[in-house]
Amino acid sequence: LYLCLRLRGCSLDDLMRRLYENTQNGMQVNERTIFDLCKELTGDSWIEQINHLINTTDELPLDQLFPEFGLSYRVKTDKSLPLGLKLVDKPEGVLVQSARRDSTAAKAGISANDVIIAIDGLKATTKLVEKYAKQGGTYTVYAF
Repeated sequence: LYLCLRLRGCSLDDLMRRLYENTQNGMQVNERTIFDLCKELTGDSWIEQINHLINTTDELPLDQLFPEFGLSYRVKTDKSLPLGLKLVDKPEGVLVQSARRDSTAAKAGISANDVIIAIDGLKATTKLVEKYAKQGGTYTVYAF
């Protein structure tokens, strides 16, 4: 939303200021308020765009927006995270902090807040998970 507003010569600060001014004048805020204020500021209808941002899991159009502001980004691939997991060692095993949606681990049923106890009968550590991820193949994972 911020970048889209900037492309149209406005800012999120402008939107928030207008929202504040309206509420100070007794106007109530409802579901349509942000849509209406965005239209006031830019002259464009924002209903479809904001609904899309809120109600879908589609990727944000960063590849279109970032270059307009001199920015770039690089998406980390599953290779940067072993099996698509963000992990942290815990005394009881390896805590899965997050799992990428289409990762190998997610397809096997592992998700955020699971604890990997063992891999092929060995006590799980982040280093062991990384080792197995690099070597590939099939192995048994015990997780809760």
